[in-house]
Amino acid sequence: MEPLKRDVSRVFANAISYYGPDGAGRRIHEPADCDDYVQRAQRFDEAWTSVAKALKNPGREVKSPTPKKDVNLAALRCLDKLRDHRESDGRGGSYQVATPFLHANMLPTHSEYLPCIGGRKNCRDFDSIESRGKRQGYSSLEAFANDVRRCFQNAHAWRTRCDDLVRVGSMDANTLAIAAEITNSADILLIVLDAALRQERSDFKPIAPAKREASPARLTTPKKVKTDSPPKPFWRLQAERLWSKVTKHEWVRNDGLQSYGGKLQWFRPTVGDSASVSERFRTSSSRR
Repeated sequence: MEPLKRDVSRVFANAISYYGPDGAGRRIHEPADCDDYVQRAQRFDEAWTSVAKALKNPGREVKSPTPKKDVNLAALRCLDKLRDHRESDGRGGSYQVATPFLHANMLPTHSEYLPCIGGRKNCRDFDSIESRGKRQGYSSLEAFANDVRRCFQNAHAWRTRCDDLVRVGSMDANTLAIAAEITNSADILLIVLDAALRQERSDFKPIAPAKREASPARLTTPKKVKTDSPPKPFWRLQAERLWSKVTKHEWVRNDGLQSYGGKLQWFRPTVGDSASVSERFRTSSSRR
């Protein structure tokens, strides 16, 4: 993310240097135009600096601890508030502020519109946002808010492009005036959006962690109760110790190949399976 921030900042710094008092652009363009370009680059640089601070993990959405269904319902409620917001028209009536953003056919059809907003992939309107919300397409309110803000960012980008086209005579002033009115509507709706998001976030209740049932007690071998039985004689303890070593010992035998380095096979004696052998060993030890 840091390389992107530096590259965008470099674009504005180059413009300020090129059109500045000592820049080469002064030899080609009018001084008034150069001053305007410098001011515009400085304004964009300040706006980009504030936006860049909030950019984290591009392309990834932070998942909300709120269930996805509740998130999308909250997003649709916010969208309804944006659609329903009205302002006075100054003649005793009111108008719907969101009109320029309601449908895809309300977007500008000029050939310069798509290039100035970064292509068709960045087109947003309230209908497409509503469709995504109904498909449970938002994992967080922030993802929904980013789509709505994209509508407003496109409006500002188009307003700036119209200003440039009018300056060079490629567009009439009426289109520029319409673009300016759309940006005013975007600024109003941005305030409404922030207020709606604050209200929805305050109503959210975090998901309580699932309660785990207590696991049953582990089955353990009960401890032997000590009795007052007489101690075992020494020969008995020694016989049991020797028998334990015999049953745990592993022997190696040849597998029938008499040549050097023949295959060897591991096996364990099965004397431990016979209680009679064990008792016979202990008896013979005691007689000694």
